[in-house]
Amino acid sequence: MITENIKSVGIELEGGINSDDLKKLKNFVKENSLNDYFGYGYDYSVNVDGKDYYNIEIRFWHHDLNIFFKFIEFIFNECKFKQNNTCGNHIHLKFVDNEKALSIFSYRKAWKMFLDEYKKFAYTFNDEKMLNKYLSRLNNRYCLARYSSKVVISQLRHYEKDSSRYRAINLNSYNINKTIEIRILPYFNNFDEAKKSIEWLIKTIDNIYNIRKSVMNKTTIDLNFDNNRNFDYTIKRENIKDLNMKIKIIKIEW
Repeated sequence: MITENIKSVGIELEGGINSDDLKKLKNFVKENSLNDYFGYGYDYSVNVDGKDYYNIEIRFWHHDLNIFFKFIEFIFNECKFKQNNTCGNHIHLKFVDNEKALSIFSYRKAWKMFLDEYKKFAYTFNDEKMLNKYLSRLNNRYCLARYSSKVVISQLRHYEKDSSRYRAINLNSYNINKTIEIRILPYFNNFDEAKKSIEWLIKTIDNIYNIRKSVMNKTTIDLNFDNNRNFDYTIKRENIKDLNMKIKIIKIEW
């Protein structure tokens, strides 16, 4: 367990690595019995000069945060893994109650809370270049920080990867991996930055979950699809007597 609410954390590390260092990483994975948690592929939007594998995407997840960070520390410090501005870091979170998490992070309010905290976090770096690196992700087309109910619905409807996933919070990942994907983190210069950013993200998402679940305990959303994948949702709340009240709640909460 990562927190009381989060069962596991995963990461997609985009970047570059040399052949010998990739072998070293594979040996590390094998020696620590981590094969079931590790994988890699290629992302052709990534281009890291000077590396044999210049567009690799390394994937790792675990339910033990210490092991998770041990892997990331090894890849940066021992394998000379490198990232640049063509790279991003995508965090996958699996929750104890995935359906509740899905409902919470389909709301505009949860998005706003997260993005407000992200901007505050960016200003904790006492360096203009670092600040700009983090803030630039808000308008990046691969992780656009702009809420849209239509995009959320599209994410929830599709059982394959869809262009709607290119948002700061990607719920399309739930249908594929049973995770909620946070795509907004930029490339990391080193392990220390990676650890700081990921710890902040986990704590922030967990806090938002705890705050919003008290609301969700009073108001729950049922996400339903018919055989043609047409989206429908209903609101359940105690003491609702007519449809007009339901519509009012949708306008307030969505």
